[in-house]
Amino acid sequence: MRRTGIWSYFENATLQRGLFTWNRSMRRIGICSCLLAVVLCLASGCTPLTSATASPSPTTASATPLPASPATTPAPTATLTPVPSPTATPTPTPSVRPGAALAPENITQLTQMAQIGRGEIHDQHWAPDGSALAVATGLGVYLFDGVTLELREQLPTGDTNRVRFSPDGTSLAVAASDWVALWDLSGDDYRFRNETEYDIDSLTFDAEGTTLLVTSQETVPVTTAYGTTSRYDLHIQQYDVTDGSQLRAIKLVDPNGRALSPRFVDGGRVIQTYSAPNDYFWWDAQTGQQLYAYNTEGVTLAILRTVGERALSIEASDLSKVKVTNLSNGEIVGEIIPGGDAYGMAVSEDGQTLVVFADAISCWDVATLESQGTFTLKSAGRLSVIFTPDFSRAIVKEDGALRLLDVTADAVLAEQPGFYDRAWEVALSADGSLLAANRGTYYGRNTRVETWDTGRLERLAVIAPGLENSLVSLAFDAEGRVLIGIAELSEVRFWDPFSGASAGTLTLDQRLTKFAVTHDGQRLAVAHATDGSLWDLPTSTRLATLGDYGERVSRIALSEDGTRVALTYFSEYGAVLWDAPTTQAMITIPNCQRAVVSPDGSQFACYKDLTVPIQSIATGTVLGALPVPAEIVQLAYSPDSRLLVASCEDGALYFWEAAGGALLHRLEYPARNFAFSADRRLLITAASDGTVRLWGIE
Repeated sequence: MRRTGIWSYFENATLQRGLFTWNRSMRRIGICSCLLAVVLCLASGCTPLTSATASPSPTTASATPLPASPATTPAPTATLTPVPSPTATPTPTPSVRPGAALAPENITQLTQMAQIGRGEIHDQHWAPDGSALAVATGLGVYLFDGVTLELREQLPTGDTNRVRFSPDGTSLAVAASDWVALWDLSGDDYRFRNETEYDIDSLTFDAEGTTLLVTSQETVPVTTAYGTTSRYDLHIQQYDVTDGSQLRAIKLVDPNGRALSPRFVDGGRVIQTYSAPNDYFWWDAQTGQQLYAYNTEGVTLAILRTVGERALSIEASDLSKVKVTNLSNGEIVGEIIPGGDAYGMAVSEDGQTLVVFADAISCWDVATLESQGTFTLKSAGRLSVIFTPDFSRAIVKEDGALRLLDVTADAVLAEQPGFYDRAWEVALSADGSLLAANRGTYYGRNTRVETWDTGRLERLAVIAPGLENSLVSLAFDAEGRVLIGIAELSEVRFWDPFSGASAGTLTLDQRLTKFAVTHDGQRLAVAHATDGSLWDLPTSTRLATLGDYGERVSRIALSEDGTRVALTYFSEYGAVLWDAPTTQAMITIPNCQRAVVSPDGSQFACYKDLTVPIQSIATGTVLGALPVPAEIVQLAYSPDSRLLVASCEDGALYFWEAAGGALLHRLEYPARNFAFSADRRLLITAASDGTVRLWGIE
């Protein structure tokens, strides 16, 4: 018989612009008989809690050299706030470099030199007896010892999004977006692996462990009088755990046509879905029958949990209480006052106990709404915590490491480093000795920048940790400072890469959307809302303003000498190449999605309709059009302009010879962002698997 458990990997609700956004993640674990140590907060101990209260024409402008500073310095429209030079931290010993510069002649010899990170964590689950911890990442599933946190093995499952132990702990259900499998832990191989037609959202076992239940979402185009929209239907697949045969397939059609955020509740017996904008529905996981509906019109919910017929909700307007509603008739049956603003809730799988995370962690009897006590855990702070079934230990992820906690002693027992959040953008210093990575769960949201020594693979600093929803670009300048673009503040900030201390601020006169910096760190090109600007970084002087069409600018690129600037617009203008000294448009390519200019200023390349047309800047002649097999994520030239490189949605990097357009190399690797060192001996990539990798020629 399966032991009961508690949903203790709670939702961490974050207040943002007056509303709550949900970080959706829930992990099932066991429960001890009295919930003696359900904890997460600021100090150790247990105290009683109060009982519940019931388009321009192209020109042929010739290239004009751009001076280091203009003959007549224009009145700057931005200011640089001076801060002392980067901390006098000893420069790292020059790192060992790959032997040769990357070039068309040797690009097929490109080899991975190093890797930072062990994959981004997507899911975690304790074995029923607490003897093991399974961690699903972009590089597969790690199995750790539950007592020592030592690595037992890494299962070669590839990018894995979901993981669950079977009730008897002998097998492990794993899933990616388009497949689900059962791994036999005793036989160390798949028992079965099934492809799925639609993207998987969640999975669980039934109480007996004989059936694996999986939810997946289908997007159905719907034509209306107002155009084409989409309907989201939910599918439930039930598999026999012995051979993977499908026992039953159920399709849930949401009344509003938007079955979103499915989650198993009540021990896998019920599925809860959200239907925008105001409705929640509960369905029988075995039959697909709708059980309850809950409308929240006029109310912004921060957190919602259900136990049987009861909905337990916290509203954004009042975080100090939990409202308990009977789903069968909509009546409010009581309130729980946890003490302080609540930021998370968890419900035991047997439905008997509610845990509320506030200033302290409080336990409540769901039937009587009576308090069972409060607990704290200082070593976990407000981090998401997964407890072992007996609540003696807990696991938290903090600062790129998994930490095993002793709940009773409130102490860290062991840790496993290297589990960093995904890197969305990377940059290299001019000499290639330093790299910067913009990491976070979502692009531009709650991100931070880490700096690393590329030779020793040592993390030097974590900078700008408090900049939420604003980080839009990343680079190094000639002095080795890290540049970070801050959209909401209309600023480019400078940081010391060794100490993480502020090293200056370039305050612009308008909001920025992107920026680009030359490899030598001398020139800065900034994309604003409707135009672009060019800056001399050493003097913080504006050199030119380019291309105000009244249309939004999405991307920007520039040549190494700063005389050529490419702007990509969110409109029919597409991409426009500008001559910076004369501020005249040179080449226009309509409907272009992203454009780049070669560092030597000789070529202009643009991505549109699965092709990359390349034009000569001097003559305007189309030199060729490169076919690409999938959407391009990033397009860039190598520093010497001899290679044109693209990362694509098919999970590969493509290298073309810029002069003739020949495809030289295809690297099977899901890079999303990449950067060259100025000497071309190093290429760094940031991938969707959560790793940053260094490449070169051995």
